[in-house]
Amino acid sequence: MPQPDYVNYGGSLRLMQPYLASQVGFYGFVLKASVDALQKTIDIRLNAPAGSAVRFEASGPFVILAFNALKQLSSKNPPDSEKGSFSENECALWVPVIDRVQEKSYWFHPYIFVDNPYAMALGREVYGFPKSLGIFDIPAAPDPAKSYSMQTWILPKYSPTSHGLLAELVNVSPSAAPAGDLWTGIEDIGEFVGEVAGLLRGQGDVVGDVELALRSIDDLLYRRAPMVFLKQFPDAVDPTKACYMSLVEAPSNMTSFTHGGVMHTDYEVTFTACDSHPIVGDLGFPAQTVPSILSFYVEFNFEIDSGVEIWHA
Repeated sequence: MPQPDYVNYGGSLRLMQPYLASQVGFYGFVLKASVDALQKTIDIRLNAPAGSAVRFEASGPFVILAFNALKQLSSKNPPDSEKGSFSENECALWVPVIDRVQEKSYWFHPYIFVDNPYAMALGREVYGFPKSLGIFDIPAAPDPAKSYSMQTWILPKYSPTSHGLLAELVNVSPSAAPAGDLWTGIEDIGEFVGEVAGLLRGQGDVVGDVELALRSIDDLLYRRAPMVFLKQFPDAVDPTKACYMSLVEAPSNMTSFTHGGVMHTDYEVTFTACDSHPIVGDLGFPAQTVPSILSFYVEFNFEIDSGVEIWHA
């Protein structure tokens, strides 16, 4: 049966993919995590729904917490490229995974928050980004005195008397003054990756597999590894079922690199404990507050291409 045409209408928050992201300020914080906890989350979100069609594994004992400021997000092709663009702030957890069936690396996002309803609707409906709305405080440029935070709507404890509230869920704050230069912008991406490599190799006992961590950051910047999502919509009749479910690969690529550098400030990341967003348990952080192993900032442009369906229920 041929697919029906999508019915686009006023107020639908619909712009056609692919998408262009311009003037992106990406703050990355590398955090040590538990492979066992990551694998449990990956099994629930990716492996169990698709059965033997995929076999995703956590690549290593770390994740990257990112705060992004996207100054311009737009559709690439007409007619929607002629309609305009939006800005977007974002907080996301990036988990490197590998599908052993395809022997292919991906990025998996167990949690992601944005402040733009277009970005939330497009991300969820087109690709399956698990996007929720949030309120952000992101510095305009790397500043060792500044904190990063994201508020969203949570249920602190699951109970019949609990009431949802707006609260800070993620906070990144400096824990100590930098020992040397606060920040040095590097305009060559190869030189920047080299600086990252030197710092990671200096703390191999902390990060685990240093070369894997370095390769993951390199892949993230160059956008070599696609993202993978569980795309699903709940059934209107049976609340325990999905009326649609698939695994979607979202290829992306960096189109230009402006500059980047390592932030020489020690940061601590605090996740608020709440039943609605069990981030610490899902990712296996040792405590609600964890140190950033490596903190960096990059500015670049990238493109998110049309999706590829890996599996369809």
